[in-house]
Amino acid sequence: MSGEVENVAELRRERSLGGPSRLKKIEEQASAPPPPFPSLAASDGHGQIRVFIGDMQHYQSVTVTPRMTASNLISFLESQGVLKGGVGLGQWVLFEQVLDLGMERPIRPFEILKPAGVGGFLVRMHNTFGPFLSSERVPETTPAHNGWVEWELRKGKWNKTWLELRQHGLWIAEKDGATSELLCSLTSFDVHTPTSSTLSLHKPKAPKPFVFALKRVDPVTYFEDKNDYVHTFCCKDEEGEAWVESILLARSYTLHQERYIPNSGQNELKRRPRTATTRPNKKLIANSSHSKRVFASGSL
Repeated sequence: MSGEVENVAELRRERSLGGPSRLKKIEEQASAPPPPFPSLAASDGHGQIRVFIGDMQHYQSVTVTPRMTASNLISFLESQGVLKGGVGLGQWVLFEQVLDLGMERPIRPFEILKPAGVGGFLVRMHNTFGPFLSSERVPETTPAHNGWVEWELRKGKWNKTWLELRQHGLWIAEKDGATSELLCSLTSFDVHTPTSSTLSLHKPKAPKPFVFALKRVDPVTYFEDKNDYVHTFCCKDEEGEAWVESILLARSYTLHQERYIPNSGQNELKRRPRTATTRPNKKLIANSSHSKRVFASGSL
């Protein structure tokens, strides 16, 4: 039994750290300023992508510019009449498809489009993610969340782990209050969930019903080791929904603070100016001669 515990601990360490070199790389990624979004465009500043409408059977070819956002793309499709007669509830949401993983992620309306993998883009009506993606929902402070989840250390091998969302990243620990390790930074990772076809045809084999993953937004081909770009978790349904909502908002906050802020007037994005803040020069509790005495003399 002790040998099995040691093996699990070793797997956790290998999966999270990958040795001193990877730990150093993770720390550098967390502290370094995030790189600018690469464009979808070719050298002439333009490119063409396929956007599937409603399902993976019908698509529209769209020419994009380097600063086109998801909102711009959806507005263009609406102007072309492509989205008329859409089936479903909620609002139109653009998703990036990751077919080799059977996952997808919703793209925020203010995000500048990045190169998609072989899965491409899919736009469909959605009433769950939409409210958490708009620039109006970007929180004033980074959200925090924590709880027990099952973490896939390697394919088919799951381990109960304490997961924390804080300081613009996901942290893992043996238990609540124990020393935690940075797993990934939200400057380069985003939350993904299984596609509808994955859930209906090839439901993930996991010990809990709700599966979600943190995956790098860079193309998978940039990384040789899968452990460098995807971390998969599962938990109860209600807990999973809370995790996805919290991570969506946390990454929106990170994008808003570190990269860009929406500019509704020009329908484009601008870098957020950095300003110094000072502590207010006043007392937090004012002394007043007219205030009543709360405690009796000598009681404290």
